[in-house]
Amino acid sequence: MLAQQPVAIHLDEADGLPDVEFYDVLEDSKGFIWLAANKGLYRYDGKTFSYFSNKEQQGRSVFHLVEDDKGRVWCTNIMGQFLYYEDGALHLFTELNDFLKSELAYYYVRDNTLYASSINGIVAVDLDTKEQRRDFTIATSNNQMGALTMQSDGFQVASRNGVGRISFDLEYTPIFDKELDFASPYRRLLFSHRNKDYILLRTLDGNRLLYVDKLAQEYVEVALPQGLANRNIPRVKTIGDDLWIISDIGIYKGQIEGSAFVLNEILFEGIYTTQINRDEGGNFWVTTIRDGVYVIPNIYLRQYDLNTDAAITAMTKYNDSTLLFGTSTGTMMRYSLLNDSIAKTYTLQSGGIINRILYHKERDLSYISQWSTASVFDHAQEIEFKSPAFRVSKDMSIIDNTHILNGTYKHSAWLSFSDDHVITEEKTLLYKRVYATHYDRYNKVSYVGNLDHLRRYDENFESKIIRDTLDPILAATIQQTTDSIVWVATYGAGLYGIKADDIRFHYTAQNGLVSNDITVIKPDGKDLWVVSDKSVQHFDGDLQKWQSLQSRDGLTPYQIVDMEIIGEQLYFATKRGYLKVDKDKVFKERFIPDVYISGVQIADVAQPLQLEYTLPYDKNKFSIDFHSNGFQSGAYTIYDYRLKGYDDQWQTLTNGLGNVVYNSLPAGDYTFEVAAKNTLDNPRGNLVRLPFTVALPFWQQSWFLLLLYLGGLLVSVWLVWRRVRFRESAKNNQLRELAIEKQITDLKLENLRTQMNPHFIFNALNSIQEYIVLNRKEEASDYLGKFADLIRTYLDHSSKGFISVAEECQCLDMYLELEKLRFEEKLAYTIDMSKLSTPERYEIPTMLVQPYVENAIKHGLLHKKEDRELFVSFKRSVDESGKLTCVIRDNGIGRSKAKELRAKRARLHKAFATRATKLRLDLINKNVPQEVGVRIQDLFDEQGQPKGTKVILTIPYTLHT
Repeated sequence: MLAQQPVAIHLDEADGLPDVEFYDVLEDSKGFIWLAANKGLYRYDGKTFSYFSNKEQQGRSVFHLVEDDKGRVWCTNIMGQFLYYEDGALHLFTELNDFLKSELAYYYVRDNTLYASSINGIVAVDLDTKEQRRDFTIATSNNQMGALTMQSDGFQVASRNGVGRISFDLEYTPIFDKELDFASPYRRLLFSHRNKDYILLRTLDGNRLLYVDKLAQEYVEVALPQGLANRNIPRVKTIGDDLWIISDIGIYKGQIEGSAFVLNEILFEGIYTTQINRDEGGNFWVTTIRDGVYVIPNIYLRQYDLNTDAAITAMTKYNDSTLLFGTSTGTMMRYSLLNDSIAKTYTLQSGGIINRILYHKERDLSYISQWSTASVFDHAQEIEFKSPAFRVSKDMSIIDNTHILNGTYKHSAWLSFSDDHVITEEKTLLYKRVYATHYDRYNKVSYVGNLDHLRRYDENFESKIIRDTLDPILAATIQQTTDSIVWVATYGAGLYGIKADDIRFHYTAQNGLVSNDITVIKPDGKDLWVVSDKSVQHFDGDLQKWQSLQSRDGLTPYQIVDMEIIGEQLYFATKRGYLKVDKDKVFKERFIPDVYISGVQIADVAQPLQLEYTLPYDKNKFSIDFHSNGFQSGAYTIYDYRLKGYDDQWQTLTNGLGNVVYNSLPAGDYTFEVAAKNTLDNPRGNLVRLPFTVALPFWQQSWFLLLLYLGGLLVSVWLVWRRVRFRESAKNNQLRELAIEKQITDLKLENLRTQMNPHFIFNALNSIQEYIVLNRKEEASDYLGKFADLIRTYLDHSSKGFISVAEECQCLDMYLELEKLRFEEKLAYTIDMSKLSTPERYEIPTMLVQPYVENAIKHGLLHKKEDRELFVSFKRSVDESGKLTCVIRDNGIGRSKAKELRAKRARLHKAFATRATKLRLDLINKNVPQEVGVRIQDLFDEQGQPKGTKVILTIPYTLHT
């Protein structure tokens, strides 16, 4: 019998497996696979392995995985520590080494209590208080306990004195007392199979399997397979109707029938196995010592190694119990399915690769095509006859007892053969490379898949090209089902179903196929089996539905060379042997994967998992990771997702990656929804929702808008108040300016009156009278004209606020000219404005300089009899920008002498002009940005005697364009 094994996937370092020595495996309620290993505790989510440890853990190795009713996964170690996983970390619960004495405990977690057993007893620990509530100890020193078996009302246990039951309150009740003979250093395994209790124990003579007959109060010996007599058996499990004995030389699977264990098969023969468990997806996980972890996707799929150095290149059915295999070295093997062995091997005359074996049942002949030659093999005589007529055949089809449809790399033809195995070419159909042939016995027509087209030939060899509309059909293989549908598989275009030259079906990856690249098809009544580079699929001809197998089901479709169907069994030829599976058991029930949120990032920063999130308006990049647990889930799971509030249309992720990123989301409320589904099935699994909110910018939030409204209201009130105040202030300023203007006007008039004082007018009129009396008419007329011009100019300037320097100097010149006539030409004066290039552009306050000129004459020069001099000059100020400097210098008697004279006549005259001038300056300075400055200097000669006065005025000006 050839070696056979279940098709298993061996997880290794390439899959991220972190260890090779494993003691236990468990699938938890969330679909995670947990592994207890020599290096610690690991969790597998279908994609990656995660490692968990605790800093107080003594030693790395952990054993015996258990999940409690809260979803926590527990493990223990040989130091008596009990640890559990919760919330992403491994926690130390308690240490019981004082009770266990460095013995590895069997334990259970139930009803908020940890029950741990050793060979001497059992202890119960409260999960909340960590207190040892109670314990039970075997009465005698040598009455050692075996491993516990938990039942609904307590524990069942085997000890040296027999079998008993321990309640959850640790009260012991014997079932029957009958001594068990075993070697004390070894543990006992008490288990149930088909509602009967059994004990597997180790004695000095080896392993014994006993049936516990409670009615007869007897132990009944059950014969174990010979190979297990002295082997280490860490576990015995019942899965379904089968008993699985897990040993250091493999897993023995069978049933107990009466007093014997009936062995069905040995799995992983020669490998030290420690545990086997079935997950929700129907995969069997097997842990081993030194060989890592194996996953059996389909327990019914078996692989057989033909133990040949040559590769299998062809396979065909000989009869219901025999297969024919061709190899790469030119040998043909007849393989017996009854005893799973090679019945006979035939070495053909040519050692070339066997391309094709076509068995003719009626004549018991095999037509064998090789690269260099071809032959006919007579099975009755076991004789090979050389026949180069169909060498290098790409495909062959039997027409009748005397004809074959043959296709080679260069042409297609009908071949005829005689009783003495002589084959001749009867009719050449077409000289074009051939990939596939088929003869339709129902309609008596031939199909040939050439390099360029699919052609159909009638009985008269008339051809017709069959097209898919305008596109050619490039056949890879052709078969026919019992409903007369001719199925044409292609390289890249899928599968066509043709009847009466009409394309009835066209299946592609969009409507049923997993892949459009098909290599093998095989009819099964009205059904069809299809092998592609990615899957093996079954097509139900009545229901027109597809079922699929892929790599995760244990198949490697791209390695399948050929396929045969015998009864209810499927046989797939591979390079090393073949795969076998029952048609009714080949397809597992597909479970719908559940999805969960595994990570969230906001603005590329990882966040703790929570029920909902709020994103700031300026950090509105939201990344969501999600995943479905299960073996190779990433390769066979697709996700449908949408973001309600943004886009209600469902989107699909087909790349196996569970990540969606949303960039720059606008403010609003959203709900992310995601569901997983199998790549081959349409129904979705559980729908997971994650609500989140992108906050409005603070300037758009209600509190800010309210604050802004209140602020706006306050500002509006303030603006109204300010406007009212401004208007009041402007009105007050206007009134104040009007008052000042009135005061200035009044002062101007008073100043004018001062300038036109009766004494001046009297002197001027006396001078005019004197000219008249002396009959000096021209002088009198000239004086009177100048006097009238001066009066007119004063009246004109009194109505202006500002006049130019040129106008001021003109007015001064007219005034001084009259004073000069009054002093009988004994007054010399100079007015200099040469330092100003355009004096008519410089504007200064009106009637500002004249009062100081008048004071110079009245108080300085008047009291001097002769040599009277007055100098007036204008220039731009060097020290102060925007100002003119006006200098008024006289050579009069000085201020001290003038003060004495004023004191003598103080009673007779009030110095109104000086006071009015000072008050007018104060009023002007209130209404200009720069003040008018006045400095008065007394002038002295070399002997210190007064020789005049100098007045320096700094006057703000404006330039008139």
